[in-house]
Amino acid sequence: MLYRVVREAFTNVAKHAGGEPRVTVRLAWASGGVEVSVVDRGGDGVDAGLPSSGFGLTSMAERAALKGGRLRAGHCDGGFAVHLWLPVRKRTP
Repeated sequence: MLYRVVREAFTNVAKHAGGEPRVTVRLAWASGGVEVSVVDRGGDGVDAGLPSSGFGLTSMAERAALKGGRLRAGHCDGGFAVHLWLPVRKRTP
């Protein structure tokens, strides 16, 4: 799930940010879960607005909810951010 969210976020950067965006990916383990964030800034907007089905973020949020997690996405500081939190269950031996 983490990999798919990062991949979809990078796809969105390629479709919408234009040339030369700066992208930061952060992975953090927290109490009871794991969080990944993908934040882009600084795209020039050239060739932005490429065709999109428009369901990528909705599908990611639905999949996160099915796993007990949550996904937030939106504009921030001249770019766009996707944040995913998923619970991590302890395995029993």
